[in-house]
Amino acid sequence: MIPKYDPFYNQLGIFVKLIFSQEFVDKLCTFLTKPKILVAGKVRILENSYGVELYDCGGFEVPLTPGEFSFELQGFKNISSYFPSVSRFSFYHSVILEWKDLPVNSQGQCNYIRPNVCEKLWNDMLLADCTIVSSDRIESKCHRSVLAVHSDVLHKMLTSGLSESQTNRIEMDDMSQEGVTILLAYMYGRDLQLEKLTTEVAFQLLRATHKYNVSNFEAILVNLICRKPSEWFSIDNLLAIYFFSVNVSEHQMLSQKMLSTMKMKPEELRTSPVYQAMLENNPRAAADLTLKILKQK
Repeated sequence: MIPKYDPFYNQLGIFVKLIFSQEFVDKLCTFLTKPKILVAGKVRILENSYGVELYDCGGFEVPLTPGEFSFELQGFKNISSYFPSVSRFSFYHSVILEWKDLPVNSQGQCNYIRPNVCEKLWNDMLLADCTIVSSDRIESKCHRSVLAVHSDVLHKMLTSGLSESQTNRIEMDDMSQEGVTILLAYMYGRDLQLEKLTTEVAFQLLRATHKYNVSNFEAILVNLICRKPSEWFSIDNLLAIYFFSVNVSEHQMLSQKMLSTMKMKPEELRTSPVYQAMLENNPRAAADLTLKILKQK
C-alpha cells in the first residue's frame, strides 16, 4: 500500500502495488481455472469532533498473470476532504483469490459446484473395467463398482471367484442390446423414457431386475406394466409375463393384471400357439389358467 499526496488537488490517494512472479502464477494455474485477485479496502478515520468512522474505499480485480500491477483505490478520494480535521487514520485491506470452479465473493462465501460423477463415467466410460454381452452379441462397457452398488447378485458374481470375476465379462443372453443399455442407464442415474418401451424390452428388463435383484428398478417396471392398456400386450406377452410373475410374491398385482387382460382377449387366447401347445402338453396347467381367467371380474 502506497499513500500519495496530490498538492494540486489537495488530495491523498492510496495505491496498491501487486507483483506476481512466474513461479507463483504457475503453481496456482496448475490447480485453478482462470484465477484472479480481488483487492478491497476500508479506512478508519478518527475525527476531532465526531469520533471514529469507517469508510469503504472500493476495490479492483486483477487477472493472475506474471508482472507488476499498480492500482488506485478510487473510493479513497471521496473521503479526502476529511483529512484537514483528522487526527489519525488506519487502512484495512483484503486480498481474495477467486477461480472459475469455486467462486468466492467478497464475504468469503463459496458456491460449491457438485461434479456429476456418474454422468462423466457414463459419457466417457473412464477406466471402464467390465463388459456386458447382450443376446445379440453386442458388448457394452461399464464399471464393476457401479454394477455392484445396484445389485448384490452382480457384486457376488464379480467378487466370489466365478468366471465373471476372472474375465470381467457378464453374459446376459436373455437381454437385447436395447435392454442392456436401459439397465445400465438406470444404474448410472440417467433420465429414462420408460413410457416408450416396447412390451418385449419391458419384460426383458423385468426379468433381469428380478434376476439380479435391482429391486428399485424392478418395482418401477411392475408399476409401469400394470398401468399399460390392453392394446399394449399381445396374447403371447400376457402369457409370458403371467407365468413369470405368478410365482413371485411381490408380483401378485402384476399376475392379476395379466389374467384380467387375457379375459378381454378370448379369441386371441384360443388361437394362440402358446396356449394350444399348453393344452396339448400340459392340459392341467391350461385348465388351471382358464379357470383363473374366468374368475376375473
